[in-house]
Amino acid sequence: MTGNAGGIVCDPTSASCYSSHWGAGIGVNLNQANGTGTTPASFSAASSTGVTYALDSLPGTMRMVVGDSKTDYCVALQSRSGTIPWRSFNSACWGTTGVALAGPPASFTSVRFQVVADTSYGISTDFNFCITQLGI
Repeated sequence: MTGNAGGIVCDPTSASCYSSHWGAGIGVNLNQANGTGTTPASFSAASSTGVTYALDSLPGTMRMVVGDSKTDYCVALQSRSGTIPWRSFNSACWGTTGVALAGPPASFTSVRFQVVADTSYGISTDFNFCITQLGI
């Protein structure tokens, strides 16, 4: 994925801006029906210890987000590859005051990679990355 997430002022300690200007991202939907009137898939991560991933590059500030039917849980990525344990994901992407996961989300719906909006006025963040591995 190549692009530019740009030019918005967001305070990294507050959710007020990120709810409208979160940057750019790409993701995979899980347990989604293949079409109208079809049965959703039955993906389960019950025995998983976390999410394993690999990227060909790590542009700027990046997060991995896992979601269930009600809440998103995220973690800041520190390296191009690794395994993120479920307990590292938190419902407060911008801090640590949220709720951490104890295991996989109960109604797992997605895995996403986000390039976070820049925290400086008028500055754009270029990004170019490819997901080379994703496993749960």
